[in-house]
Amino acid sequence: MPLLIFTVLGYYLRGRMFSAVFFADIDRFIFKIALPAMLFSEISECDISELSDFTLVLFCCTGIVAVTLLLFAIVPLIVKDNARRGAIIQGIFRSNYAILGVPVAESLAGEGGAKSILIIMPAAIILFNALAVITLSIFAPKGEKQSPGAAALSIVRSVAKNPLIISSLLGLIFALLRVKAGIELPTFVLRTTERLTDTVYALAVISLGAGITKEGFRGKIGVAVVSSICKTIIVPAVAITIAAALGFRGERIIAVFILFGAPTAISSYIMAKNMKSDAELAGQILLVSTVMCLFTLFAITFIIKTAGLI
Repeated sequence: MPLLIFTVLGYYLRGRMFSAVFFADIDRFIFKIALPAMLFSEISECDISELSDFTLVLFCCTGIVAVTLLLFAIVPLIVKDNARRGAIIQGIFRSNYAILGVPVAESLAGEGGAKSILIIMPAAIILFNALAVITLSIFAPKGEKQSPGAAALSIVRSVAKNPLIISSLLGLIFALLRVKAGIELPTFVLRTTERLTDTVYALAVISLGAGITKEGFRGKIGVAVVSSICKTIIVPAVAITIAAALGFRGERIIAVFILFGAPTAISSYIMAKNMKSDAELAGQILLVSTVMCLFTLFAITFIIKTAGLI
């Protein structure tokens, strides 16, 4: 319900109280400042000894790569336009995990759920960004394709400059220093990052709601709906089923569920636009998957609770 309320609030506020430019600025604030502060705060304060579930990390990373490779094989057989292929593949495998992960996990399983999310976060963020660059480079329109060397350089730059990756790695470093050397961060640093963390969830979901427009659902809506069904229903259902068969339960299932079942990442539209992919379709997949997730997150949560997995 909070997710739904904040989304509706954002939809109502856009154009009535705040402009689209304002919400674009909010997105930049979240991506470059608030969300990195949240990741740093959460990871740096974790007990590293509790973040040793490498089986979960391996499963999730393997799953991300497997989904991407499967899409590489299937999508070109169905879709003929190269730019559209890239937007579809990115829209299905790349999730809004960083923003929704911790809040949803804490609401379902408390701090235990959040810790499982956090240990996956650095690897997932690096994989999502690297695979997105690879995908949009391979399926670039004619005249926009990069050479293998240029594509590799773009991946390295994307990873090196990504504030979410940087903050996650810094958080891990300070968590290690705290546990191994007893080095504590100053109180004012902790309180500052905690206050910034408090802004992430509400602002991010309000901004998502502000991005929902009637015009955004026109044009390629059929392709966007099919892609969003794959993103929010089929992929998480398969991932959860396999995870459950491997014995994952509790916060581990929640981490898998959110990683694969969250809506398409907000940054997917920005990256598609910058890399000359089908940005309009990427935006529609983002909007449709976000709206669908208002219902699928609840439905899948109900199913896995009923099945005794959490």
